Amino acid sequence: MVFYGKYFHKLDSKNRMRLPSEYRSQMRNGWFMTKKSGYLSIYPKEMLDKLSEKFEDELIYSPEMELKMESFFGSMFQAEEDEQGRFVLPKEYRNELHIDKEIVLVGVNNHINLWAKEVFEERQKSESGSDAMAGVLELLKKVEEKRQTTKKD
Repeated sequence: MVFYGKYFHKLDSKNRMRLPSEYRSQMRNGWFMTKKSGYLSIYPKEMLDKLSEKFEDELIYSPEMELKMESFFGSMFQAEEDEQGRFVLPKEYRNELHIDKEIVLVGVNNHINLWAKEVFEERQKSESGSDAMAGVLELLKKVEEKRQTTKKD
């Protein structure tokens, strides 16, 4: 499952929203939201299960890791959808993330990020497309180097 593209939406008068059908179709088994630094991330249940397994299988528990996991999983919630597929964006998150009415949903490979439109636009101004592509290429290079190192061991 891959999420891509940008969608601009407005919350209705009751602060409800719907995920675009392109995203919803990939989340038939449910989805969860969690607060990050300045935005919300939306994860399909399958991705959340994989993250949880990774924490259990590969990470060494420490007080620092426990705090990070508490922050990530503790801010997570599963929105209750109505018959039309709408859900209320909690006031706590709307206030903290400066979401008034307009939002932007951005596909980021295996999850979706939800931004206040104004915050997203300011962020976009500070980054150029070529810089973003260079960052992705650099990340891919590091992943490949790590794979090569792992194979040698």
